[in-house]
Amino acid sequence: MWIRPEEVLVAHALWSTERANPYFILQSRKGHVGASGLASLIVGTLDSILEKAQSYRILHQTPRSEVYYAVALTDSKKDIQQHWEWIEQNLLQTLDNFDSEDDVTEFVKCKIESLRFTSEDPVAEDDDDDTKRFKSASHRFHKLFNMPKEEKLVNYYSCSFWKGRVPRQGWLYLSINHCCFYSFFLGKEAKLIIRWTDITKLEKSNTILGPEGIKVVTKEGKHYFSMFMRSDDTFRLMQQLANIAMKQLLSEEAFEQDHDLPSRVKKKTRKVSTLKRDLDARARSETYRIKFRLPALEKLDGDVECQLWTPYNKHFVWGMMFLSRNYICFGSRVRGRPVLEEDLRNLTQVPDLVYLIIPMRDVCVVEKCKNDLRTHDAILITTKRKENFLFAELQDRQFIIEKISEMLSKFMVNRYSMCKAILDSSRMRLITTNEPVAPEAEDGFKLQQALIRDFNQRSDSTMRNEHIKVEAWWRHFNDFGRGISSYRTADAYELILKGIPEALRGELWMVYSGALNEMQTHPGYYQELVKQSTGKMNLAVEEIERDLHRSLPEHKAFQSDEGIAALRRVLTAYAFRNPTIGYCQAMNIVTAVLLLYSNEEEAFWLLTAVCERLLPDYYNTKVVGALVDQGVFEDLVKQHIPNIAKKLESMGMINMVSLSWFLTIFLSVISFDAAVNILDCFFYDGAKMIFRIALNIMDVNQAQLAEMKDDGDGMEVLTKYLERIQNYDYLNEQQKHKKDVEPINIREFIRESYMKFGLISDMDINLKRLEHRLKVVQSLEEVTKKNVVRSIMDACLLTKDEINDLYEAFKEEYNTSFSWGKYQPQDPSEKYDPNKPYYQLFKIDFDQFTMLFNGTAPWGCGIETDQLVARVFKSLDVNQTGMINFKDLSQCIGIMYRGELTEKLKFFFGIHLIDLPPPSEPAMKRPSMSASSSFDDSEQKSLSPRVSISEGGADDENPPDSSLRQIAAILNREWNRPNILQRENSRADLKSLPKMNQARFIQMWKTLYNMFADHVNEQKLYHAVAVVGTLLLEIGEVGKKFYHPVNEKNPDKGKSVVAEPDEDPSPSEPVHETDETAAIPQTVSGPTQQAPESGMTFYEQNQPIEVPEEDAKPDGDLEQDKDQFQAQLQDQEQDQDQPQAQAQLQDQEPDQHQPQEQLQDQDLEQDQLQGQYLDLDQLQDQDQDQDFQIVDNYFTADSPEHKPQHMSSDSSWSVIDDDQESFPSRMAKPDELWSITFEQFVASFLTEPDIVEFFEKPGSLQERIKKFRNRRILSPGLSQDSD
Repeated sequence: MWIRPEEVLVAHALWSTERANPYFILQSRKGHVGASGLASLIVGTLDSILEKAQSYRILHQTPRSEVYYAVALTDSKKDIQQHWEWIEQNLLQTLDNFDSEDDVTEFVKCKIESLRFTSEDPVAEDDDDDTKRFKSASHRFHKLFNMPKEEKLVNYYSCSFWKGRVPRQGWLYLSINHCCFYSFFLGKEAKLIIRWTDITKLEKSNTILGPEGIKVVTKEGKHYFSMFMRSDDTFRLMQQLANIAMKQLLSEEAFEQDHDLPSRVKKKTRKVSTLKRDLDARARSETYRIKFRLPALEKLDGDVECQLWTPYNKHFVWGMMFLSRNYICFGSRVRGRPVLEEDLRNLTQVPDLVYLIIPMRDVCVVEKCKNDLRTHDAILITTKRKENFLFAELQDRQFIIEKISEMLSKFMVNRYSMCKAILDSSRMRLITTNEPVAPEAEDGFKLQQALIRDFNQRSDSTMRNEHIKVEAWWRHFNDFGRGISSYRTADAYELILKGIPEALRGELWMVYSGALNEMQTHPGYYQELVKQSTGKMNLAVEEIERDLHRSLPEHKAFQSDEGIAALRRVLTAYAFRNPTIGYCQAMNIVTAVLLLYSNEEEAFWLLTAVCERLLPDYYNTKVVGALVDQGVFEDLVKQHIPNIAKKLESMGMINMVSLSWFLTIFLSVISFDAAVNILDCFFYDGAKMIFRIALNIMDVNQAQLAEMKDDGDGMEVLTKYLERIQNYDYLNEQQKHKKDVEPINIREFIRESYMKFGLISDMDINLKRLEHRLKVVQSLEEVTKKNVVRSIMDACLLTKDEINDLYEAFKEEYNTSFSWGKYQPQDPSEKYDPNKPYYQLFKIDFDQFTMLFNGTAPWGCGIETDQLVARVFKSLDVNQTGMINFKDLSQCIGIMYRGELTEKLKFFFGIHLIDLPPPSEPAMKRPSMSASSSFDDSEQKSLSPRVSISEGGADDENPPDSSLRQIAAILNREWNRPNILQRENSRADLKSLPKMNQARFIQMWKTLYNMFADHVNEQKLYHAVAVVGTLLLEIGEVGKKFYHPVNEKNPDKGKSVVAEPDEDPSPSEPVHETDETAAIPQTVSGPTQQAPESGMTFYEQNQPIEVPEEDAKPDGDLEQDKDQFQAQLQDQEQDQDQPQAQAQLQDQEPDQHQPQEQLQDQDLEQDQLQGQYLDLDQLQDQDQDQDFQIVDNYFTADSPEHKPQHMSSDSSWSVIDDDQESFPSRMAKPDELWSITFEQFVASFLTEPDIVEFFEKPGSLQERIKKFRNRRILSPGLSQDSD
């Protein structure tokens, strides 16, 4: 690229001159291009370490001056050559006209400056060095590792990679899907590519000789990196990228960069890449949402330090104001500390902390306040409920006011559009957040109110206790406020520890969980879901119906129709809202408790908060979240109760008990009245409350657990202890003081849990979750792989190891398509259907199949690869859905590598009976790729016209072609292992496929001819293909004369002869298709045959027409008729060959128009020049002097004397005159009466050992898969040490 002219002090040091003229010098950097010699190797090593990647430059110098100016600098040889050519063509002649060398230099400087600004990719003046360096590093990353443009680089770091005991200094590149390392040392480069989805463990470690480093553990081994300048920043980013990859494996959603990053309140001092800033913003937003219980899509816009006036104690509290699109939040902290993620920690750690949430939907006025003795730079925010919130000491008050005003204007527009779209169709009125929704819905059901109101059977003493707690909460509301915008302090926490009264439990659950925010911003959403899901059935609904009467069966509320109906509606509505989760056991128990204390709509939003925010991934099909928290709990036990940690782990006690505790939030193991107190704290504190309770249970019983002999003893100890936990508010004095078993007060138990384990924070849990999510997801992926492999072991010919390797390549390509946004995931309800086999979990489209086929199949090379891949894909995609599964791929590859020769040939023959639609149809397209280019995703060049495959679904109006189904069924029978092992070696297998006409034969031979590119025996294989092709052409000609004799008296009236019993019935004329989607044209056996009846079978439709009765012969005269017919053919051929004798003699002489290479090989291929077989080298040659061309399934002859001698005069190979007018008239159509059988095809193949060996020995599948998976590491020209 052109650069601003800069003076160069030393022109020739470390650079080699390649080209020069009087005014310019083109140089290449030593050690970069063709490195040789110690000096070049040292220079290349230093440049790699110091990130000096530019390999070429152009210098300007006048003849009498010793000053050089750099005018162009690039890493591409192509670009530098273009710049040099432009200089020679446009500048040199002009520069010769100047009298002064100073004028020459000034002119060159001005010209180069203008080129910089008029170039296609100019560099902005305000771009700093960091931005330029990152662009250069991104270009180097894509070039070194052959990455496509969809793979975005996040950041890169200088570090050392430990290969054994020797560190290799280089650069670590972190992208969205890969962790890559590159090092160049003394002419030897080292590359390492690790997919984030392959990482099983990521941790900090210390090497023996180096400082703190990072250890990356994958399925293949361990990798150590050290010598980081910012190790904490690097490790945090690697954790985040690995976490994103694990979530992609679970959800199959592509990573989408946020191109609308909110403008920051504080400008960053260090500029980083846009993607890195996006990931940093995601991390901060996630911490922000967890702390303030905000919706999942809320993004943090900025933060600013300020003071908040707290009216309950008449003080200002220092803290941070957080701004987002829909909320203004405040969290107090100690002034003077830097803003860290650790600031958003548990409130109970410091009693004086307070935090506040102000929804934008409630804000009415934002105004400045006058400065006085106590307040400076203050603003006052007033809500619709006449609540005032005073913020002071804002450093940039005007900017904050403008920012809040901007967000308020956007919120009002969004709210107006949302409310306008939500209409009550029965009353035609707007449903807004200020107007409550009517309890009666359109389909007649009433929103069920809290069931505890109708089914409350508390004693008088219990009700007195409830009244006391209600009075305490009313006093709290008067001091700290009520609702979402109340001041949240330790006083509220003390009241929650005592237990929330039943009358206020539903309301406070909604406030502290954040479910109230989602319900108020989605008015009418639940009613619409109920309306859409009523009466519909799927797998989730069936499971819900089975579990309805198992939900708190001891409670009278769920022994009634009202409670069961409300529970059914809530669970069904959520299953339709989130089909990825659908329904999971334990959701019914949690929802039943929610319905007791909140109305039906509130219960739905509380369930949404639990499943999607508070306990993420707990209730999906694999309960991944619960399994992850099992590992977190195990780590916490080792950290806080080390005395029994090893014994619990050895007996599997933690995994045995924790799953039921976590999924039901202790509702299934502790008495109901006591468990709801735990639920109170859970909605206030989140998931860390569950770990505190579980740790306290283990800690209290550690003495007894240490003496247990087996897991049964441990379960008995824990069960008896949990049965003792009761709520004293609902016990009488006699129950409280039992002599045999004294109950444990749940209130004291919770307080004890906080006192012992109160330092466990959300941040600690999230970090441990990330560590264990890698392990859990990888173990689930391994289980899935084993299930898939086991499900197809008996259905294909590959070995278990080969299927494992093929699955790894298949899954990598599958995951890559999602991460790069090239493919959308399938319906979760269909994908996770347990009734479907495991291999149906993952499906790939045509583009993905093309990449896998080119990388793994032994036939995937040559310019006809497009057509071959399209035919194979269409034979696999019988239902025309545009997708195939792993079983289809493995069976196809299995035949190519492990099948018998006849099976391979049958597969090859069968797929060429399938016709592809013309390229003009709208279709999926894929460029062909050779064996070498198939491994490079970044730059795929089309070597032949693209092939199109028509898309279609199973529900289209036109069903898939029956002929395609027949061919696919025949091929699929060949692919199954049981059929191959049990099949007898009979000639019937060779007759199962229909005959092939000449047009399909030509296309098949083009494919076969191009399969031998770069093969060791390439010339021998071409020779064998030519011999077999000529033999089959002659067989087809003879068969045409036998089955379709011409009646001399009436040429228009043809007869068909009944075939022998051991021969396949032969059609005489193909039916011309009009349907573009037909795969295999049906053939009929005579020009007078009528269309087949709809009830006829595929075999019956291909039977020849019977000879009319007056012309029919007895069966005994069949052989006599054949002899007479053959004698007539010989007489006709003798009569026709006499006029052509002279022409044949001329054809034996060397043609003057033949290529010189063929004339030199005249002695070796004399039989070829005599016309004994057809040379397909000439057929494929695109030179104008070729004898024959194959162009879109047509033969073209250049002159009459080049007509093949084996063709008779009545053949359809018509001679084309050069004097004919148009191009279409110069093309001879294939013979419609010509055909061959599969049996003839196989017999001809067996005559050539070279081509038989090619099909019988395809090579090693595992080697091809390894090469395919490592294709991004391979780079020619340098000695490598790659992983």
